[in-house]
Amino acid sequence: MYAQFLQQIQTRNLNPNTPKLMNRKRFLLLTCAVAFCFATKAQDNSITETKYWIDHQIGNWQTLTVSPAEIDLSDYSYGVHAITASSKDEKGVWSCPVTQFFLITPTVTSATSIVQREYWIDHQIGSRHTLTASPAEIDLANYSYGVHAITAWSKDDLGVWSCPVTQYFVITPTVTSATSVVQREYWIDGNVNGRVSLPDAIAMIDLSAYSDGVHSITVRVKDDKGIWSSPVTQFFVIMSETPTTTMTSYCYWFDDNSANAVNSKLPAASGLMDIDVSGLSYYTEHTLHLAVCDSKGAYSMVMEEIFIIEPITTSISEAQNLDRVNNGDWFTLEGVKLDSRPTEKGIYIRNGKKIIVR
Repeated sequence: MYAQFLQQIQTRNLNPNTPKLMNRKRFLLLTCAVAFCFATKAQDNSITETKYWIDHQIGNWQTLTVSPAEIDLSDYSYGVHAITASSKDEKGVWSCPVTQFFLITPTVTSATSIVQREYWIDHQIGSRHTLTASPAEIDLANYSYGVHAITAWSKDDLGVWSCPVTQYFVITPTVTSATSVVQREYWIDGNVNGRVSLPDAIAMIDLSAYSDGVHSITVRVKDDKGIWSSPVTQFFVIMSETPTTTMTSYCYWFDDNSANAVNSKLPAASGLMDIDVSGLSYYTEHTLHLAVCDSKGAYSMVMEEIFIIEPITTSISEAQNLDRVNNGDWFTLEGVKLDSRPTEKGIYIRNGKKIIVR
């Protein structure tokens, strides 16, 4: 009998320390667990009676007529409970009570469909709306541009609501392409309150009232949709007109001999510079340093020109002495006589001197 009881215990996995999940309506009481405790005391005797009670209420004990037996648990609430049993053998000896814990849970059935859907905007659960279809279109015309939140939940055919689910979305204005520019404005030096309308894309702007120096001009345009562009700024410089000046004199020296610089007036009629090179050696490279002065007394940067003086061995020296050619005629370095003052740049001979024409 002990082996039979042990087999029933192992088969039905009875553990007095582990709560069992039981249906609200029925609980199968395995009297073998109780009998096992008694069998440890009297293995050779048979069980003649078994009693049990629920939740330690020994005064409400009940007798089991069969083993195993069905016990009605419909009057007990959901949660953890305890069942205690004791058995009597043929000699009238009762076993020690054995208690086992079990758990009563509601009967769970699966939902088969969604029967209701609701949503609300921007966490206003008090203003939730019912959705009649899924998917559905929601009118957002009354909401401002920007970020918003929509929360939805649903109820199944068992009457259970799901957890609310929230998603964020952005409402942006409808963008349509513009076709033309209808208005142009500009302002000077950041004075947006003094902006002026431009009648055309290309226009003359009067800047006579502005001082010399750096200024800024900002422009924006509006399209046929009434949308203004971003302002675009550019900088410009106003400078007074410089009076016309003329070259009046010049200063030159050769090589590093700036201490003996020559200052000469520039003839107004010809505008030619008379450079005296008579004191320089032949066949030697020389450097001419030249600066000009205008009618306002301002000198130019010093210009430099490298040249070499060679004696005239052309028909001039063959016909007459170089020092005696002082009649004002112009000659090339090759000794060719010119009909008038040269117009091309270069070095020429006049009155026995080499003259540089710029």
